[in-house]
Amino acid sequence: MLDRLVLGTLHADRRGDYRALVPTLHDPDRHKYVAVAETDGLIAGHVAWQADPARHHGEITLLAADERHRGDGTGTALCEHAFADLCARGTERAVGER
Repeated sequence: MLDRLVLGTLHADRRGDYRALVPTLHDPDRHKYVAVAETDGLIAGHVAWQADPARHHGEITLLAADERHRGDGTGTALCEHAFADLCARGTERAVGER
């Protein structure tokens, strides 16, 4: 119940927030990338990250896993994919919010 209350307060317009956010996530010209995990033809989760080549810094900006795939390693695999890409781009430090 508390989780729902907190999320409802922090993300009162979650659908509107995502509608505005999603189109901005993938923009390679600005070093922003997205990957999607798929299982049996359905989306299992997605991750978005961005790199700051000048600072050798990277950030996971969004991570989501379908509730049927939480705890099965989908989120970990998505993060590992993003971190591997960041490392290939010369990133020395990466952060993500929890």
